[in-house]
This record gives sequence, structure tokens and C-alpha cells, in this order.
Amino acid sequence: MIEFVTLEFLASQGVSWALRKAADKANPTNKITHDMENHTVTIGVEGIITSSTTYVVNGPPIETKIQSKSFQDTMKYLETGDGVIVTKVNEEDGYYITVKRQLSKCRQEMTITSTAVWPDKQVESIQYYSRIK
Repeated sequence: MIEFVTLEFLASQGVSWALRKAADKANPTNKITHDMENHTVTIGVEGIITSSTTYVVNGPPIETKIQSKSFQDTMKYLETGDGVIVTKVNEEDGYYITVKRQLSKCRQEMTITSTAVWPDKQVESIQYYSRIK
């Protein structure tokens, strides 16, 4: 995995300096399981923070948390057919995050583009992953 995590992206959401530095040096693993029959996608992340969330594609919002912040998440397929995008809305703080996971044409690499959007600013982080067998 080659990774570029924008420290500004984490700082913009109130993540402490120590956790930002640790996250910048981490080597997280993403495990994505697509159940086409039930129209669900499960995204598991193992690293400094470990999580697993199952989304119904085009389904109703589900509540998730990042640290102490609550989000309402929805997922849909990318129009290009090569990935998914999760939209995470934090109504309390008035912003949202989009997390786009897109596979390369060879399906051996994935780019994750995370964008946090407030009324007056936008911050982005890009991460690159290689498939492990």
C-alpha cells in the first residue's frame, strides 16, 4: 500500500495531533465484501482503528460513529461501475464526508478519496492500496 493521508483532513475534524501522526504512519488494511444477492457491501478496516460496517446499497441511512461524532451514512455504486461511495452526514457539526472507493481497471489497486465538506471549506485525503492475496 502506498498512502497519502492529508494531516489537514484529520485536523479539520478535530483529531488530536498524536492520533494524526499515528494515522499518518499506519498501514491499515481494507476488506470489502460485496453480497450481490442482498445488495450489501461490508467494509472492514483494520489498523489503528478497527471497524466493520455493512451498508445496503441505495438503502436507508445507518448511524455510525467516528470517535464521539455521529453520522448518518448512505452508500451507492459509482456511475462508472468500478466502486462505491459512502456519504457520511454529521448534522450536529454541519458537515459531511464522502468516501469514494474505486478499483483500478486491473482490479489490483484501489484509490480511496475522502472529502470533508463544510459550508465554507473543503478538505480532501487520498489513499492508494494494493490488493493482497
